Amino acid sequence: MKKYILILLLFLSCLTFAFEKNVTAKTNTITFSNKQVMKTWFYPYRDPAGKVAANAIRSLQGFTINAKKDIYVSYATDDKTTYGYIYHYYSTGKLVKKSTRLVIGHGQAISNYKGSIYVVADISGKKNYQMYKIDEKTLRVKQSWILPSNIHPNVLYMHNEREASVVSKVTEGYHINRITLTGKQAVLDTKKRIVVKGLVGTTVKKPVQGFTYEKGLYYILSDGQYGVIDAKGNLKRIALQTKREPEGIGFVNGKMVMAFNNLNELFKQK
Repeated sequence: MKKYILILLLFLSCLTFAFEKNVTAKTNTITFSNKQVMKTWFYPYRDPAGKVAANAIRSLQGFTINAKKDIYVSYATDDKTTYGYIYHYYSTGKLVKKSTRLVIGHGQAISNYKGSIYVVADISGKKNYQMYKIDEKTLRVKQSWILPSNIHPNVLYMHNEREASVVSKVTEGYHINRITLTGKQAVLDTKKRIVVKGLVGTTVKKPVQGFTYEKGLYYILSDGQYGVIDAKGNLKRIALQTKREPEGIGFVNGKMVMAFNNLNELFKQK
């Protein structure tokens, strides 16, 4: 009996390997409305097919890329409002390390600067959000700050180890706020606020799905579109021309990178 069980397990293992190899070997392309072509970079972890227990779910929500071109992908679990994980990948797509379960909320607000990952824990119902500084190697929290109660950002970009830009969606558009990390508090500098009139996205709710900064321009990602914003708040929209839900935007060597869920696929600009 044991012999037959071993044979069956071996068969299933080979079948799973063949399936994963077929999926991860596939290369897709997406062409945006500005003729920018995006090509599959790699496929990070996704949940296996079938029913998955709530506390075992890994729902891709965002990513950040460090100077070494390593990618840190954030996953939400349970009800996507409290707990999550960070997975560290090499640029080849090889998984290096998984964090323990972290209290990082939805996990979309993730950035990095010189050896550290920064995450805003947007815990549902909390008056004040917190920002965590996480070691890139151990994926453990090193430090935390309390954010002002009058802003509840769900995306983040670190300009340096003390200054960050965060986005709050408002009725007329967005506020790109600048915060400074001092002691145990994050201080809001309203004089550096960029007011953006108009929203990005093609769906009714127009959720903010990602945010980054590159060469003097801010990028806000939503379903169906991303917006390019200058220092004065002028907005230009680019259509993604795909119905897939995006989950984060960034750059590596001047090339845009974008993640999409479902198959959990990272694309890089050709």
